[in-house]
Amino acid sequence: MAQKKKKNVNPAPTTAKKTDKIWTMLPAIFTGMLLLLFILSTIGDGFWLTLIGLRTWVVAALLAALVWVFVDELRKGLKNVNNESLSKGQKIRDWIKIALIVVCVVGFVVAKNADGKPIDESDIEPPFATMRGFVSGEVTDYRQTMQGKGLNRVREWSDIVSPRNIEWSEQANVSTESESINGSYRVFYHETASVGIATSVAGEYYRKDSHKPDFEQYEGVGDIDADYANVYAVDEFNDVVLLRKGNIVVRATVFLQDGADVSTLDVARILADSIG
Repeated sequence: MAQKKKKNVNPAPTTAKKTDKIWTMLPAIFTGMLLLLFILSTIGDGFWLTLIGLRTWVVAALLAALVWVFVDELRKGLKNVNNESLSKGQKIRDWIKIALIVVCVVGFVVAKNADGKPIDESDIEPPFATMRGFVSGEVTDYRQTMQGKGLNRVREWSDIVSPRNIEWSEQANVSTESESINGSYRVFYHETASVGIATSVAGEYYRKDSHKPDFEQYEGVGDIDADYANVYAVDEFNDVVLLRKGNIVVRATVFLQDGADVSTLDVARILADSIG
């Protein structure tokens, strides 16, 4: 009697194989997400707001996917360099890939932790008024009143959403023959890629600030020379000047000690006249 041939039954994929398949799909998923971002960005400028970090969950998802891809490439590279069956050329390519990944990670960490340079040592010319510009006449005395991490420092960076960005932190006493101010002044300056992006960024800055417990809206901003101007308090000590001129957005946190010869509204007018 002829024996029946046994059917070849493919064994169920193991957990390890499923995991490898997921790892393999991640680069394609990440590329698709980047493509989706590009398409959406061409539809409306406001979507670039997500890329500036103001919609945290989108950025977090992209970073998670990027880290996953990097880890996968690093894992495969390390596995291949120890595989004696691979050619020397393949091993060299894997070592290059590992080196590039390490450079990218280190570069990212360094960039995120960049603290800028002291104002006195920097060659950055701020395209906006500094505390010296808050007083009229020749400055007879200028003294930085505080030093430390992030104090009296400036940094500049660029990205696809905003080609030029400056963070300026100044704590000083400024005097002329007839005026004197003492306080702190921190500016975030963005020259964005379009007016639409600038409008979205300014709106998001205001949305975040308006949810703070001690938020208080000021009046009297109608005569400020800007496409959009707002002045308000965010806590007991600090006021915020928020301006947009064309594709430029400026958010300045201002603290002036009692007795200053200028007000926050004066600072807003001076700042608006200095940009654009």
